[in-house]
Amino acid sequence: MRRVDRRTVALIGGGYAVVGAGLAAVGFAGGDWARAQFLAAADGAVAEFGPTYLALAAYAAAVAGLLAVVGVGGVLGALAGGGHVDPKRAGVVGGASGLAGALAATAALLLGIAGGAGGEGGGQVFSLGQAAVPGAVTVVAAGGVVAGTAAVGARAGE
Repeated sequence: MRRVDRRTVALIGGGYAVVGAGLAAVGFAGGDWARAQFLAAADGAVAEFGPTYLALAAYAAAVAGLLAVVGVGGVLGALAGGGHVDPKRAGVVGGASGLAGALAATAALLLGIAGGAGGEGGGQVFSLGQAAVPGAVTVVAAGGVVAGTAAVGARAGE
């Protein structure tokens, strides 16, 4: 593996690892906060509709996080691609690294939200099984975005 390829893999993989850890932590904290707000400390109408509110909060957090994974891929790809001379190679290495990194970040995000929103009274609110397809679409889209922006970054660096 070429030195520039190792740098690309490290930048994209490391970037996604750090972002994934942050998304997981915020997803867990947000899910736990929503669960406490809408289930544990709720009364009246909020208590009656609490599970619905919690589900909507978890869904909104998941969608926002999935969009962030794709957006971060654009930035990482452009940064990594600048070190390449060959746009085609930058796209291939960036795309493969982007797929792996986006998979890790997406899994961390969804597991974080499920962990936070789950727990006492929130067990059926956020389904990882139902989040699998949007998660997979996110991973593929992010990999494509990383590949494309890495190729553009390489071309811009010529």
